[in-house]
Amino acid sequence: MGDDLGDGAHPDRGGLGKAYEVGGKDLLVALINHEYQHDQWISEVRADNLGHALPPDPESDRLSRVDGYLVCNPYA
Repeated sequence: MGDDLGDGAHPDRGGLGKAYEVGGKDLLVALINHEYQHDQWISEVRADNLGHALPPDPESDRLSRVDGYLVCNPYA
């Protein structure tokens, strides 16, 4: 095997480097979406019970709305 590891593969693991990269990306997006939903729910409770205004939605081409909630969409 050559010394070129530019594809993220480890010489002893074959193509697992790319698999970890893809899996890690999906896990990170899921974690961001999960934590954002918690933050949004807390903001809604504060708005309903304490009269605090909801902050404006962030704007990005990488955001989509699912069931009324913003989520990161890496495929947008």
